[in-house]
Amino acid sequence: MDIRISNLLLTFVLCSISIISFTESMNNDTSNIIILLPSYHRIIHKVKPTSDREHLKFCFPNGLVEKVKIDKHLRQKMMLA
Repeated sequence: MDIRISNLLLTFVLCSISIISFTESMNNDTSNIIILLPSYHRIIHKVKPTSDREHLKFCFPNGLVEKVKIDKHLRQKMMLA
């Protein structure tokens, strides 16, 4: 995604990842996909935290808990699914 502000061009690179691993869930639906920055995508694959979908968070083996922030329009869609 490119955004132009005046003469400055900003480019955003985003990655998608399954919230619950596709190999476990066989769910490739959009309700099981989250968009991440590439650096977070690499961390998720390397560290393999468990996902707590009910509480919208990833729990890492070292005890760190990262909450997932979802836009309201996506949250409404998720609740309907």
